Amino acid sequence: MKNTKWTKEEEEYLRENYKKVSESELEEKLNRNIKAICQKARRMGLSASIKWTKEEDNYLKENWGKLKIDTLCKRLNRSKRAVQERAYRTLNLGSQLQWYSLKEVADITGINKDTIRKKIISQNLPHHRAKTKQRPYMLDINQLMKFLKENQDLWRYDSLTINVFELKTKWLVEKIEKDKTTLKKYNKSWTDYEDKVMLDRVKRGYSYEQIAQELGRTTQGVIGRHRFKYNYRY
Repeated sequence: MKNTKWTKEEEEYLRENYKKVSESELEEKLNRNIKAICQKARRMGLSASIKWTKEEDNYLKENWGKLKIDTLCKRLNRSKRAVQERAYRTLNLGSQLQWYSLKEVADITGINKDTIRKKIISQNLPHHRAKTKQRPYMLDINQLMKFLKENQDLWRYDSLTINVFELKTKWLVEKIEKDKTTLKKYNKSWTDYEDKVMLDRVKRGYSYEQIAQELGRTTQGVIGRHRFKYNYRY
């Protein structure tokens, strides 16, 4: 993914297609990660949500759990995030049998996919073993929630890209309050020295947890700095 100045052609494409095509298509066409695309869209005033129609809601209700999310996105001409949030948060349709690959879990949480795999194995967490070698470990919504609950030190509530649980959940409420306190404590600018140390340690194979401990920062803070400042994608 590139990290260059936006061209007029790219801006025009984004203006015409934002919220109309899938996130993966936007990434492919613009050769940029979805985080950078969304930030640009907000600066251009494009981030306002397109209202859902009654017909779209009815279609989602009738087919939720019957069709794959990717198919629903294509039929509704909306992004995966938009469809999931509409189903979970607005229509309260609950979880359908949707399996997330390690890469998808990494995109949702910001956690390195190798770390996710190791935690699943070491903690003996519930998961699904796919038949294909390319996607050996997969999690459904409930398994993803279990993983997040057991590994709260690896992610931050405001970094999740989809809403997968109800705010009434006691452990989540406690997690949010803890993260807010931590954010106030660690919300400080990165120095050139810290960036050099981080990049050096990543190159030498240190885990994000080890780097965070050395720099006195949160694991999620280090992940965010590495991924979005230097456009690192898993």
